[in-house]
Amino acid sequence: APLSVVVRGTRAMVIRFQHGASGLLAARRPSDWRGHLQLIVILAVLLGSVDAKKKYPAGTTAKVHWKKENECLKGTCKGIHVDENEDCLTKCVSEACYAEVYAEDPLEPGEIDRTRSNKFNGCVKKEQNDESKRKAEEKKAAKEAARKGR
Repeated sequence: APLSVVVRGTRAMVIRFQHGASGLLAARRPSDWRGHLQLIVILAVLLGSVDAKKKYPAGTTAKVHWKKENECLKGTCKGIHVDENEDCLTKCVSEACYAEVYAEDPLEPGEIDRTRSNKFNGCVKKEQNDESKRKAEEKKAAKEAARKGR
């Protein structure tokens, strides 16, 4: 069934949209350039309200633990479909942060929870920063011990 849109401007006009042979919407052309402009405005408004799916799930590009996650994808979470492995990955990346953020209400297969994902990423980042500080302190202590031992 064709879709009719009435556009009121300097003169009334009816634009009819019909499915063409290619499956795309085709419009019967108005007789002057104002009709083309109105058609473009209508299509822009209609298409502007369509949300495009993001290429990556929430938080993916900002993850500080992508190396560990890649290890988990190749090991622990290998047999789980990519669209349903977020719970396995979070548990594998950090048991402590998983327990803090997801333990009470684990992710369902395919679920993406941006708020908890951000909280998890923050927790893992803090863990990594604490680990880096600990290693730096150990290295500093080892250098001082070696220097005193001379």
